[in-house]
Amino acid sequence: MRILVRWAAVLAAGVLGGCSSDSVESAERELVRAWDRHRTLTAERTLVTDVTTDTGTTRTTFVSSFECMKKGDRLLVREEGRTSGMERRTDGATRRIESALKQIHDGEYVYVLTDAFDHQTLYKRKQTIANEAFGGRPLFHTLHEAYTLQRLPDETVDGRLAYVIQAAPKPGASLVTEKVVHYIDKSTGLVLKSITTGNDGRAQTTLTVTNIKVDAPIPAERFVFVPLPGLKAIDLDEQDRLAAELKRRKEHAAAQPPKAPGDAPPSSDPHDESAPPAEREPQPAAPQDSPPPPAPPNGTGVPDPQGGG
Repeated sequence: MRILVRWAAVLAAGVLGGCSSDSVESAERELVRAWDRHRTLTAERTLVTDVTTDTGTTRTTFVSSFECMKKGDRLLVREEGRTSGMERRTDGATRRIESALKQIHDGEYVYVLTDAFDHQTLYKRKQTIANEAFGGRPLFHTLHEAYTLQRLPDETVDGRLAYVIQAAPKPGASLVTEKVVHYIDKSTGLVLKSITTGNDGRAQTTLTVTNIKVDAPIPAERFVFVPLPGLKAIDLDEQDRLAAELKRRKEHAAAQPPKAPGDAPPSSDPHDESAPPAEREPQPAAPQDSPPPPAPPNGTGVPDPQGGG
């Protein structure tokens, strides 16, 4: 979802003069209605990433098949794909990136299974709203929370008419992106393409969506996650809870007055079983000998499909 876009023609005098917040709102209303009209949707998604940091450059391509089906007010989602690419460090070292990802959202939980370097890791999080990057009301809800929106002139993407919405982070927003440009299909409300640039103005990622089919039958079992024998899920909600509890205890301890002279000092080991329960640090779940999950995309709270390990 990130690539440097040249908007010289788009930003020509007068072209955007009539693109007020009202035009964003009218486009939003039409896109939400279009999204709500369809019960099922399948497509193929390609996410190309090109990120340069102080330590090196990482270039990857994630190609996936995507299915979704509406069930009441819930959106069930299944996505399976593979990432390939290369990491080149400033010290000259290189690393080939190859990984697979399966994501299933059953309307209550999202499960993400990654397979990199012959090691499988399973993540789980309670999440009643599906990935907002796809389209519809959840997409705009997330955009309005963190971004200022501007409507650009309509374009055609892969033969489909699309509204073009540019999203720039609101002042003070803790986002690593400079702006995101979404091309949203007028007939389905689905994001056809997203282009994102970083705070340094460099191209970062581009998402494209093709081979779109709507209202084709999809078996309900496609959205049921089948546990893998011997593989325990890392509960991201539990890890968040433990981290919040640890922070609360440390803040409470820091606010306490100094101990009186002669008082026995507290145990130097926060995990000491002899210490009072309130002084012990909560322990997060074991990470199954894998690195922590990459930063989640689109506010989903689950690992990024680019996480090649």
